[in-house]
Amino acid sequence: MAGIEVAGLRECLANMKKLDTDLRRELAGKALREAAWAIAQPMRAATYTTGFKRITGAIREGLSVAVQHEPTANELKAYVVEYPQNIFGAETPFKALVRKRRSRTRKKVDIRQTAYWWLFLERGTHARKSVRTPKATKKSLRPGTRSARARALWEAAPSRGGIKPMPWLEPTFNSKAADAINTCRETISKLIDAAVSAMPKR
Repeated sequence: MAGIEVAGLRECLANMKKLDTDLRRELAGKALREAAWAIAQPMRAATYTTGFKRITGAIREGLSVAVQHEPTANELKAYVVEYPQNIFGAETPFKALVRKRRSRTRKKVDIRQTAYWWLFLERGTHARKSVRTPKATKKSLRPGTRSARARALWEAAPSRGGIKPMPWLEPTFNSKAADAINTCRETISKLIDAAVSAMPKR
């Protein structure tokens, strides 16, 4: 998925140079967070609107924003991410499902889980088999070996079909990119002006 670069802030950058490094980073981080939420909130709203069924709500609940604490190569970045969730706090279908699984299996289940299956729904999958895909998928395997038997079992297994793409994140990103840029520009301008105005007057 593409990223966004905010340009055209010459006057703000001139004011920003008057601020110390830590404050610059703090203000930039706040502006980037607001910009990322301008995309993340519509992404949340669009979840479960493209044809797949909501079961636990984990995909929408996990969508959030992350901002770098330290710049990399003079760049500070923000992301819309799918965060892990846990089973503590207010009850949700996802937490109830995890608790039920824990009680049924009597095994330790990771209570911090990421709804990684969003990717399968966003981009679709190839046809899936009812058995695990073998590591060795070459057709020229020596007959009688474990690899050859695993491949034969996989080839004979019925197909479960694939998942058709039902994208909602990338279309939302594409439609809200301009809004995010404007949000970042407006936020950084206000924050820098306020910080410069609050500086001691000589």
